[in-house]
Amino acid sequence: MTEATNELFVRNIGLLKLADKAVYFFRIQENEKALEHLSELTEDLKPVLALSEINKDMLPGISPDELTDMLSKILEAARKEDYVLIADLIEIEFIPLICAVQKKLMSEKDFDTFSVEGFKKQCIQMAAKLKNDQSEEAAARLFKAALSPDELLEKGYRAEFSACGLMTVAAGNGDNAVYIHTNGRIVREAELLAGSWVKDNKDTYIVNGFGFGYHVEALTEMVPEAEIVVYESNDTMLKLACAFAPLSWLFTSAKVKLIYDYDKKHLAKRLEKLAANEQYVVHKPSQRANQ
Repeated sequence: MTEATNELFVRNIGLLKLADKAVYFFRIQENEKALEHLSELTEDLKPVLALSEINKDMLPGISPDELTDMLSKILEAARKEDYVLIADLIEIEFIPLICAVQKKLMSEKDFDTFSVEGFKKQCIQMAAKLKNDQSEEAAARLFKAALSPDELLEKGYRAEFSACGLMTVAAGNGDNAVYIHTNGRIVREAELLAGSWVKDNKDTYIVNGFGFGYHVEALTEMVPEAEIVVYESNDTMLKLACAFAPLSWLFTSAKVKLIYDYDKKHLAKRLEKLAANEQYVVHKPSQRANQ
């Protein structure tokens, strides 16, 4: 995989994330937030167009002119403040187009985004996060054995690219495998789930299940002032997240605490004293995988 192909792939993930966020907020009629994401989307699209102008084959199956024309239609709808049409254009035309590009890129020979150095770095950051949020013992327990991603996957997990380019994971083998996140638009799924959890009178969220963290990241963006405490008992899942998920948002957030519930007693004890201002929520795919 060339450096330019990798750059395009990563940029497309960012475009799809912003696109799904814009659509979500337009659909729930929070137009100011939606327009903020749309503004970011149009800005982030410029480097992609510049890349494709340099190399006409960078966007397989489409031309830079198609993207430019689509952007013009979206901006014209924005000028008219036709927010329903903007959401439709993004969801029905733009997102499938970029997903098609991602699919083509992922089908290329030798395509691989995994980085050994990136994995090691995120393991170090995860250990530091646990030491800060929980204890040095928790970090030591999680990383008592240095395993490679291949060894982790041999434990009965399967990591796959989703349609948007972000990684999902399935727990279990064969017909018993259970997906933790969608194979489709991961950000959209995370936004829908996190949105269903948000309550006006809650300033603390207790989350059962981390998975690859997409739903938690969405929740942090929806309630930026709230404290979020995440409990995860599956050590393999946490290590796989270090290998395959972008976690910089977690390591830089002072509002999100991660608890490695290695004995499955920490969460039970925490729920004994749940206050009126606190909301307990469950990421059910993670819960099922941890049974």
